[in-house]
Amino acid sequence: MNLTQTRLRAWTFVALSWAGMGLQATTRQECLDQCRSEYLSAVRDCRDLYPGDANSANQCVMVAILNHTRCVDRCPED
Repeated sequence: MNLTQTRLRAWTFVALSWAGMGLQATTRQECLDQCRSEYLSAVRDCRDLYPGDANSANQCVMVAILNHTRCVDRCPED
């Protein structure tokens, strides 16, 4: 896989992981837990997809952070 394909895969993963975050939760705490789990998974995947390219991995993580914030904002109030 070349660098362009790797980056596309990473950004696609981050976008798709956010799309479903927190949607199955019925309580705020469940939603927050799901958001955290998805965030940690995205961070691991960013690192795995960009070995030796810290700048790109960090950019991917920044998107994961933004998506985590959006996820938390979508969580229901108790």
